[in-house]
Amino acid sequence: MRSYLTVILFVGFGMIQASSMPASAQSPVPAERVSQRYEIDVTLDAELGTIAGSLRLEWINHTGKPQSSLPFRLYPNGAHYGDGSITTSDAKVEGRATTPDLHDDPTVLTVSLGADVHPGESVSLTMSFETVIPTDLNGGFGILQHLPQRDWWALADWYPVVAGWERSDGWYLDPPTSFGDPTFASSTAMYDVTVEHPAGYLLIGAGEEHVSRQNQAGQVTTTFSETRLREFAMTALPAGEVTVRSFDVAGQPVTVTIPDAWVAPDLMSFMEERAKIALPLYAEWFGVHSEVELDITVAVLSGALGVSWDQVVWFDLASIAEDGTLGDAERMGLEPVIYHELGHQWLAAAIGANSNDHTFLTEGLVNTLVVAIVRETDGARKARSVMGGFVAGPYRAFTNGNQDGIVDQPISEDRSGVVHSFLVYGKAGVGFEAIRQEIGDTAFFQALMRLGSDHADGFFTPDHLLRLFEETSGQELDELWSFWFLEATTEVDDVDAVVAGSGR
Repeated sequence: MRSYLTVILFVGFGMIQASSMPASAQSPVPAERVSQRYEIDVTLDAELGTIAGSLRLEWINHTGKPQSSLPFRLYPNGAHYGDGSITTSDAKVEGRATTPDLHDDPTVLTVSLGADVHPGESVSLTMSFETVIPTDLNGGFGILQHLPQRDWWALADWYPVVAGWERSDGWYLDPPTSFGDPTFASSTAMYDVTVEHPAGYLLIGAGEEHVSRQNQAGQVTTTFSETRLREFAMTALPAGEVTVRSFDVAGQPVTVTIPDAWVAPDLMSFMEERAKIALPLYAEWFGVHSEVELDITVAVLSGALGVSWDQVVWFDLASIAEDGTLGDAERMGLEPVIYHELGHQWLAAAIGANSNDHTFLTEGLVNTLVVAIVRETDGARKARSVMGGFVAGPYRAFTNGNQDGIVDQPISEDRSGVVHSFLVYGKAGVGFEAIRQEIGDTAFFQALMRLGSDHADGFFTPDHLLRLFEETSGQELDELWSFWFLEATTEVDDVDAVVAGSGR
């Protein structure tokens, strides 16, 4: 999907540590049905730094319009992936060879289907591909890279994926950016992924996992089967150097896997406790429950402390690992990051949105819900602290310098990543909290429940969410919505008023 890649910028983590110390609507669109199945069979070549093999796609046309071609995104060709790349060959449609068209933007590849595929009809495509994994990547948040010194592999956006489809605008083919969510959510699909790799690696990804016996060449095969996802991301870590903890949360199995070098005392139990707090609340609020395994592990990220994929969450715990302890300040900083990334299992994974054009829908709303979790479990005082530090802190400093910006704007290289973060994480989080305070908890959480029932496996837009808040509250909210998300007139006093009320 997404790629709904989600991030907390480092400045946000720094602010929570510092600030927490003493100081006209559209009708809802029905959820999409599962419209595609990927069967991917690849080999991870650690010496060459590649992952290569074959992809088979069964695609059902649920766009509502005849389609004569199908666009794929080749995200490793984006400039922000440095020396990474992806090439394709041997493309076939229903067994007939075809020559895809690589656009001027090398992240877009269009495959002709030979004839119109009408709504409800299906088509089968196959292709081979080879992806070169960047080494020690400084851009793209580090979600696709190999770290030779640790021999860790972060593997996201590594295979050809069908472009996201929007009912209003068609295929989303905008160039990816170097910050924010670099990719846009694809439709929910079924995945079967088979990876042959050196026996010394533990692969962590979504789905029911099976590992074959080692063969004479020192290779094993890890298979992830029958997985319902927006996209498939995985990591590869040295198998004998990890600590694993598994537990159950309201019927959902959760596994935390952390390299031994990063396991501080109490870290595993701390993460388990926070997962047991957050997961049931999100499931209750959205009415969307999961019984599939959630894998939590690590990655070395650039400009981010956490990313969340469908059924997989990565955290960068390097700052904790540096001194080998989990101190009070680190607990205060890590807790809301955990709550935030777990929230994306609902907002972005189960319930999709265009995270490129309307990033605030997922990032800002999840931040508001982080505060709701703290208020529910730890009370008003701590909720105000988290709202004032983790959510509002960087943005408040921005407005205190007589600066502001419009929240609901597409990700663009014209707006710096730092300013983008202040607005879509901070200002948007404050804005959604202002709506909660205006309409009350009952209407606010009824709207989230409706969002889950209307758009699970689908996508929602700003108009959808505004309409739900208005319908559940019986209030007209255009002016409040515009003030926080469509205008640049907010002052420090406006932010402080919302922070003050966030404990109630």
